[in-house]
Amino acid sequence: MTELTGSLWPPDTSARFMKRVAIGMLQTFSLSVVGTLLATLIAGVLMPFACRALLTPGPLAQDDTAGPSLLAGCVHWLVRMTANLLRTVPYLVWALLIILMIGLGPCAGALAIGLHTGGVLTRLYALALDDIDPAPLLGLRAAGAGRFQVLLFGMLPAA
Repeated sequence: MTELTGSLWPPDTSARFMKRVAIGMLQTFSLSVVGTLLATLIAGVLMPFACRALLTPGPLAQDDTAGPSLLAGCVHWLVRMTANLLRTVPYLVWALLIILMIGLGPCAGALAIGLHTGGVLTRLYALALDDIDPAPLLGLRAAGAGRFQVLLFGMLPAA
């Protein structure tokens, strides 16, 4: 322990060591950026299907008297459970599973961050879409907009 503590002072500021530190910092930063971009992509794909407002009768439904179809309900449930699974498994467990599949490296870390954070963002985005005011959406539906148009031009900007 004394030898380790003694080697920490004075700090090593040689060019070779500083280059290794800079490469490690750049690799860590890029790993987090790629993981976050992957998470945003996952959440962007899953979010419309995890949103309850797109299922229930109301401003987005074609017929206000009909409830959600069985297929829509099953897809909604499956996507919500997938998002729950993604965010329930910790980063470290995702990283270990990915390392077993593709090997050790920064790619495994980026995928682990992307999968876990993708589940968290899917839930947050879906909750944000579920909490918006339906009045502007009714206006879009009355003007003849379809579900995708209401999502794109009404729900996403409001959220």
